[in-house]
Parts: sequence; structure tokens; C-alpha cells
Amino acid sequence: MTISTILLLTIMATFSLSAILLYFAAKKTGQFEDVEGIKYRMLEDES
Repeated sequence: MTISTILLLTIMATFSLSAILLYFAAKKTGQFEDVEGIKYRMLEDES
């Protein structure tokens, strides 16, 4: 394997791992819990 292949694989693995970690961090904080409610919240009357 050439140095460019090793570099490309390292960058790909880093990006993949960071994407997985970001997904689990967002899931842990509950950002995917209420995906439908946000569009109905703007219709609620607050006065």
C-alpha cells in the first residue's frame, strides 16, 4: 500500500468514527425523540 492509500484510509476512518460519535451524542441528549412535534409547535397559540 502506498502512503496516499494509508492516508486516505486514516482520514476515512476518522470521519466515520466522528460521525458515529456525533450520532450517539445526539441520541443520548434526546434530539431524535420528537421529530413530528416541532411542526405542530409553531401552530400553538401562546397568547
